[in-house]
Amino acid sequence: MRQEDYTILYTFLKQKLIFEATWAIMRPASTSTPQKINNTQDAVWFWLHFLYLRVERRSMHTSDADMIEVEYSSIKGLYNILADITRRLHARQLVGKAIIITEQPDASLAVAQRFWQRMIQQLLIKRSSHEHLSALADLTQEIAAMQSYRFTVSLPHQDPQSNVFILHSRDLVEIFPTCQSLFVLSSISKEALDTALSYMPPRSLVVMYDGPN
Repeated sequence: MRQEDYTILYTFLKQKLIFEATWAIMRPASTSTPQKINNTQDAVWFWLHFLYLRVERRSMHTSDADMIEVEYSSIKGLYNILADITRRLHARQLVGKAIIITEQPDASLAVAQRFWQRMIQQLLIKRSSHEHLSALADLTQEIAAMQSYRFTVSLPHQDPQSNVFILHSRDLVEIFPTCQSLFVLSSISKEALDTALSYMPPRSLVVMYDGPN
């Protein structure tokens, strides 16, 4: 079904639930049996819960408080894109796990790890020039966190201890991307993007480096 179909059905069932609840309270005693109404309401509640995941959560990215930010980047080239991604990961490493979708997982892993190690080296140099104890403690803690940050080309359920999963585009349909950051370097369909958004929690970030078809 299209997203528009889910929305129409969701709106209909919400209206039906309101009608059934009102009818259950105000109906004459001789009309319908309570068991029949309760069964109807149970069914409606079941479908409302299912459609809530497809409609209400999908629309969270339009909310100012709990938005899922979808960004389209014009950066080109694997090297430049991964440089941008690692900078973003550094800023978001405490937010949660991240997924990178690319047609070249192994090459992307090597480049991303190289950029990450370069940032660690820059922080080590910065720490060596500091004398203030509080700044030294902060930098030491940040470096330790970055050194424990793990990149992998395995699926999330295969390596749950990792932080960044660099996957092929075909893997996107096999996982539930419940990560907080999603970076897409491959062309994916609008439907695939909508499905990914429906599983991501509020305040997540999606960056498309190659817009959906």
